Amino acid sequence: MQIKHTVRSAPDEDGLINEVEADLTVVHMNIRGGMLRSKLVGDAFADPRADPIDQTIAVITFPKLMGCLEAGTITRKTFKGEEVIDGSVQDARTLTLDEFIALPDEIGVLWSAAVIQENPTLDSVALDVNRQPIVTEDAAKKS
Repeated sequence: MQIKHTVRSAPDEDGLINEVEADLTVVHMNIRGGMLRSKLVGDAFADPRADPIDQTIAVITFPKLMGCLEAGTITRKTFKGEEVIDGSVQDARTLTLDEFIALPDEIGVLWSAAVIQENPTLDSVALDVNRQPIVTEDAAKKS
């Protein structure tokens, strides 16, 4: 699923406008994505954040969203009037936790919604019986 969204700030006291554009490809999590998710959770517990909100993001949100990210870019621009005076393009797969936390909320909400749409069992808010993984009796005996 492709997500493309731009968030533009109001001008600050110097007349500067900051813009962040996310262009992301979210997919159904595969084994590699699951391992990345597990690694990021482990990293969060190995080096916990002092702020409880940041720690929750580090343990739950960041690993889940990064594990389902196939590709993408985060483009940042600073405008003075209509002129771009600074800018960068980053591979979204290289986002650090701090960079992720600094993203506009609108991007996080859209990214999270796409992850849940592609991976309904990752919805930690509203899991129900119909969304649980199904394990057959034969599969259970083999494990």
